[in-house]
Amino acid sequence: MSGMQFTVDVFRDGAAVVVAPRGELDLATVNQLRNELARHASAPVLVLDLRGLTFMDSSGVALVLEQQRSAEAAGSDFRLVPGPRAVQRLFEMTKLARHLHWTTVESAGAGETGAEAQSHTPAVAPSPPDTRTWG
Repeated sequence: MSGMQFTVDVFRDGAAVVVAPRGELDLATVNQLRNELARHASAPVLVLDLRGLTFMDSSGVALVLEQQRSAEAAGSDFRLVPGPRAVQRLFEMTKLARHLHWTTVESAGAGETGAEAQSHTPAVAPSPPDTRTWG
């Protein structure tokens, strides 16, 4: 990977706590983000803003699913702000995009929940098929 430093910014936007990782989310950095999410798990609305990621591997996807399940079990509100194309592609390829709660930081900060936030869900265009040949 690029060696870019991984950081996690946290800020409050209205009723929401926004956790915004920057850099590469992988096996080496996932626990840093996991700890930050756990620190703010009691927020009325917890938003994971993926826009600052330059890379995400399966450990990041697993963390998102873990956080989603925990929020559902606790009856809390966990949302995601879509990341760059390379990050979103992971959610598309695994068919998880349609099962997660997508929002914008603006929607989350306004205190919108459920269907209101869903109406702001950015469309994720399907990726073209991979036509590369390996061998």
